[in-house]
Amino acid sequence: MRMLANENAQMVPLLVERLQREAPDMDLTLVDKTGEPMGPIADAEILFRFNVPNAALTRAMDAAPNLRWVHTGSAGVEGFIDLVRDHAPQAVLTNGSGTMALPIAEFVLAQIFAAAKELPFFWRAQQQHEWRSRGAPPPRAEVSGSRLVILGLGSIGQDLARLAAGVGMEVWGMRRTPLAPGETIPHVTRVMASDAAWREMLPAADYVAVCLPLTPATRHLVGAAELARLRPTAWIINISRGAIIDEAALAAALAANQIGGAALDVTETEPLPPDSPLWDLPNAIITPHVSWRSPELDRRSLDLFFDNLRRYRAGEPLRNVVPYDVGY
Repeated sequence: MRMLANENAQMVPLLVERLQREAPDMDLTLVDKTGEPMGPIADAEILFRFNVPNAALTRAMDAAPNLRWVHTGSAGVEGFIDLVRDHAPQAVLTNGSGTMALPIAEFVLAQIFAAAKELPFFWRAQQQHEWRSRGAPPPRAEVSGSRLVILGLGSIGQDLARLAAGVGMEVWGMRRTPLAPGETIPHVTRVMASDAAWREMLPAADYVAVCLPLTPATRHLVGAAELARLRPTAWIINISRGAIIDEAALAAALAANQIGGAALDVTETEPLPPDSPLWDLPNAIITPHVSWRSPELDRRSLDLFFDNLRRYRAGEPLRNVVPYDVGY
């Protein structure tokens, strides 16, 4: 049995070592960043994708008509799910959902504390070599006892709920489907479905964390109307995909101090253009899509993949299957 993997993935040495130890009969062909195979490819059944351009992915899939399983290390599949469906319709698609949940949840919590303690103000003062103990913004409410609304209660949202509850926050959340009778989500005291009146939660939020996948249904889900429902002290934190928030509406709300602030690890266009007004807003924290970073990521990604490889070879259902009709 043969599998494909992109040769520029950082985890390739670990992948090769795990294959030799756990699946020594598996043949591996690496594919370069253009999609050019570095060995046999036509008989490949499995494609392991990690940070490879779509053009290379398409070329590899077209050259491997026997593909039965495509795995991506990322959690989000927008931008290439259609490619897999069009170029390898016979293949099951799985993603890396859950492998990045903990570092992302920790990142959100760090941004909440940064906002609560007015750290951006003091960072700017440090850059100017100024000791601004006076003139600082008035202290915000303590994190403990504040309310966090999580949009999206998948693996990231649930890890975030656990961490936030652990520091004394009250957690509300939104998900795509209503809770079944008797169903609960640990650490989340109120759950609304995305097709119901989840917007009713926004005026009560001290912080809003966007943890949703990007689909046609979630694009610009948070727009001017939703931002207008937030308290003037509320912060919104986006670690999923930039297009879930209407960026122009957000920039306008921040400039007018309509809301307390925004911490954005993702933006509609990445990298964020140098002329974006978001760069210069004192109530915006911009980071370059790095919330997922962790020294444990490669290990978690390979643990998931090799569990699924065992399942695949045993004819068992795979974990993290992405339904094409849902999109995540």
